[in-house]
Amino acid sequence: MQALENDLYKYFANIQSQTGLVVIGYSGNDKSVLDAFNEALKASNPFPYGLHWCIRKGETPNKSLIDLIENVNAKSKEKLSGFVEIESFDEFLFELYIANEKPNDEIENIAKTRFETRKPFTSPQISNNFSPIKLNGLRATTFPKTVYSFKSDLEGWKELRELVAEQPIKAALSKGKTLAFANTDTINKIFNGRIKSEIITIDIDDSITYKQDSFFTGLIYDLIEFNLLTTYKLQRVPTNSFKKYYSTETHVSQAELAKYHIQTVAKIYEAVEIQIEFHNKDLFLTLLPSIHIDSNSSLTKIEKQNISNKIFSNRRNDTVNEREKFWISLFKNGNNTIQFSIDTFKVEFESNYSSAGIPVSKTHSFKGAFQNSEPQLDFHVSDKNYQMSHPLKGLKTFGPLDYSFENNKANPQAIKLGIISPETGFARIQKHLNGLNEEIKATTEKDYLIEYLPFSTIYKRYLDIPQNTENKFIELIKETDVSKLSQLEFYDFLKRKIDYFYTIRGEFDVLILYLPNTYQRFRELKNDTTYFDLHDSLKLYCAKKNIKIQMIEDKSINYLDPAKVRWWLSLGLYVKANGTPWRNQTVTDSTAFIGLDFSIQKINDQIKYVLGSSQIFDSSGQGLRFLLQPIEHPVFYGKNPFMSKEDARRLILKLKEAYYRIDGNSKLDKLVIHKVLHYTHDEMQGISEALEGIDNVELLQIQKYSNWRAIRGEKNSLTQQIKIHGYPIQRGTVIQLDDLSFLLWTHGSFLDTDVAGTGRNYYQSGRGIPAPLLIRRFRGKDPIETTAKEILALTKMNWNGGELYKTLPVTLDFSKRLSRYAKQAETLQAIPYDFRFFM
Repeated sequence: MQALENDLYKYFANIQSQTGLVVIGYSGNDKSVLDAFNEALKASNPFPYGLHWCIRKGETPNKSLIDLIENVNAKSKEKLSGFVEIESFDEFLFELYIANEKPNDEIENIAKTRFETRKPFTSPQISNNFSPIKLNGLRATTFPKTVYSFKSDLEGWKELRELVAEQPIKAALSKGKTLAFANTDTINKIFNGRIKSEIITIDIDDSITYKQDSFFTGLIYDLIEFNLLTTYKLQRVPTNSFKKYYSTETHVSQAELAKYHIQTVAKIYEAVEIQIEFHNKDLFLTLLPSIHIDSNSSLTKIEKQNISNKIFSNRRNDTVNEREKFWISLFKNGNNTIQFSIDTFKVEFESNYSSAGIPVSKTHSFKGAFQNSEPQLDFHVSDKNYQMSHPLKGLKTFGPLDYSFENNKANPQAIKLGIISPETGFARIQKHLNGLNEEIKATTEKDYLIEYLPFSTIYKRYLDIPQNTENKFIELIKETDVSKLSQLEFYDFLKRKIDYFYTIRGEFDVLILYLPNTYQRFRELKNDTTYFDLHDSLKLYCAKKNIKIQMIEDKSINYLDPAKVRWWLSLGLYVKANGTPWRNQTVTDSTAFIGLDFSIQKINDQIKYVLGSSQIFDSSGQGLRFLLQPIEHPVFYGKNPFMSKEDARRLILKLKEAYYRIDGNSKLDKLVIHKVLHYTHDEMQGISEALEGIDNVELLQIQKYSNWRAIRGEKNSLTQQIKIHGYPIQRGTVIQLDDLSFLLWTHGSFLDTDVAGTGRNYYQSGRGIPAPLLIRRFRGKDPIETTAKEILALTKMNWNGGELYKTLPVTLDFSKRLSRYAKQAETLQAIPYDFRFFM
C-alpha cells in the first residue's frame, strides 16, 4: 500500500508540473492529501498555471494551506497561486460556465425541459354536504373581440391620456400602435392630424386573456369607468391603488352608524371597488361593496380609518348581501343584464352573481370546489395520539414537541433571561416577567383563549428571571443618561448596552428590553433622508451579535387580558431559547418551502436598492434559515421589482445550500416557492438552473389582496330553500377559478371540538367577512388538494403568536415582515440566519 501511495504521489507531482489546479471542498486537514501537494513542490516549477484553492466566503484557511500557497508562489515567477472565496460548489461551477462564454445546449435547456411542466388543477367532485356559496363576481356574456388599430405620432401615455380625457373614446398604446374603442369618426376627430396610417380592425388574440395587466384589460377598465362616470353619475376615489367609485346620492344610513356607535357629521357614501379578471377565457367583474368618507371633511386620516374599520368589521353576511344587491340593481338600470358600452364596443354581464359548488341561481357556477379540514399539529415526535388543532390546548395537554425528545421528562436546563430596563421601570418589568410563573384565567376570547398555567408546567422548563439589580444579567438605564438624546443617539446608547451582553452571550438565552411609554419619542425617525425604526434596527444589530431579543412595551403590560399576553410572551421566549413548541403534520415528506418577498430602498430619486427577503422551511413547516440578500440586477415592471435570471439562481442556490448544511443527510424531493408577485420568465429560468436534481418544483403566486368575496348559504333539507348563513364562509374552502388558479379561504369560520366545542362555529376575530387568498400556479404538478392543504397548514406555523392561525402562510407572513428590515441603515451579511433572531 505504501508503495502504491508513493507511486500516486509521483504521478500527481509529474502531472502538476505541467498544469494548474483548482481545489474545491478540501480544508487541508487530511495529511495524506497534503503530503501529495508537498511532493509536487519538489518540482522546479510546480503548478505553472497556478494552484487556486477555493474556500467558503467568510472562512479562514489553516496555516498548512497558507504555507503551501506561499511555497508554490515562491517557486514561480508569475505567482499565480492563491485563495478564491466562493459561495458554494454549484455557484462556483456556474460562474466558471458563464465566464467560459461557450453556451451548452444541454445546460441552457434545463429550464425548458424541466420547467415547462405546468399541470392544470383538477378539483375533486363536490360533496353533498358542501355549503352553497354566492360569490361577488359577474361573468360577461359579451365583450369586445376586436379593436381599432392605427399608427400615430403620440410620444407616450401621458399625451394619450390628455388627448382622450372625458371623450367618448378609450385608447391604449401597444407595440407601436394606438388601439381604440370608439367609432372611426370620433377617432379621426380626436386624433386630427396625428394619425399616420390607415385605421384597421384587428382581432383580440385569446392569449391576451392570460395576462392580468394587458392593454386590453386596461381598455375594458376604461370603458366601464366611462359608463360609471357618465351614465351612473358616480365619482371615482382619487387613487391609483384600486378602482373605487361612490354615489353622492347614497349615504351610509344614520341607523347603521348609530348601530356601530359612530358619531360624526362627515358625509359617508356607499361605494364599490371593481376588478376584472379573465379565467379560462371568461371575463369576470367583481363588485366589492365599500364606503367613501367625504374628502372635504375635517377628519384626520386616523379618524377616517377608525370609522372605516368599525363599519367593515360589523358588516357581515346579511349586510354585505344587501349592499351587493344594491349595486346589481343600480347597474342593471332597468335592464335584464348589466351593460357598459362605447359606440358598438360593449361589455355585458349576467344579472346575478356567480356561485360555487351547488348553484344558487341560473347564472355562472364554478364547478370545482371543496372543503379542507382544519390541520392538526403534532406535539410528539412519533406518537400520533399527541395531536390537536388548538396550539395552546396542545401545549397545555401534551407539553411542547421538545418534551417528547426528552422521553417526557422535564428539561433541567432553565431558560435564562437578561434584562435592559430603565431604572425607574425595573420593578414594573420584573413583576410582568414574574407573572409568567403564575396561573391566571382568560377574560376575553373565551371560545379560544384558555387558562394560562405557570411557565414550567406548560413548557417543561424553568424560567430563570434575574431578581437583584446587582445581578450581572441586568443593565439599568438612568433617565439622566438618555433625557437629551436624539433617536439615533438613543439607539447607539442601547447598542453599547447590548455590547456588554455580547461579552456574556453564552450565559443567557434571551435578552429582554423594556421600552416604556416615556421612550416613545425614540421609536422612529422617518423623513425624506432617514428611515429609522428602533425595533427593526435592534433586531438586525442583535442578530449580528448572535443575541435573541424580546422587546416589551407598556401596551403589553397594560393589556386588558393578562392571560393572552402571558401565552404570547411565554411562547416567544420558549422559541427564542431554541424551543420547538409544535410542528405541522407533514403533507409530503422530503419537502422544503421557500417564501420570497422584496423591499425597495430609495437612496435618492434615481437609485433604488432592492433586497430579497426569503426564508426556507422544512416539510413540517418549521422555519430553518432567513436570508436578506441584495438583488444586484433588479428588473422593474411598474413599481414592482423582479429578479434577473442570475439573481434568482444565486438566491435559490444559497437557500438550497442552507437547507443541506443544517442536515447533510436530508433528502429533498420537492421544493415549493411562494411569492407575492408573479414569476417572470427570467426568474423561472434562474430558479430552474439552481434546482437541477430536484424533480418536483412548485412555483406559486399567493396574492393576499383580492376583490373576491363569498357569502355562505344554508340549504333547508325539506324545502330546498337557501338562506344566508349566520357565520362566514368556512376556513379551508377552495374554489377553482380556472385551470391554473384557485381561491383559498385561510380565514373563516369552522367547526372544531378542540376550539369552541362540539357543534359550535368559531370565527377568529369575528370581524366582517373574510377575504380569500388567490393562488396561481406558474410551474408544478401537485394535485390541487395537496397544494391547498400545504398552504393551509403553513398558516399555523408562525410561532410569533398564539393565534389559531394567520391569514398568510408562514412562508410569506414572515418574509413580508422581515423585508421591512431592508430599509434600515443597520445591515446584515448576505448569509442565512436562524429565523428566531427576527421573531
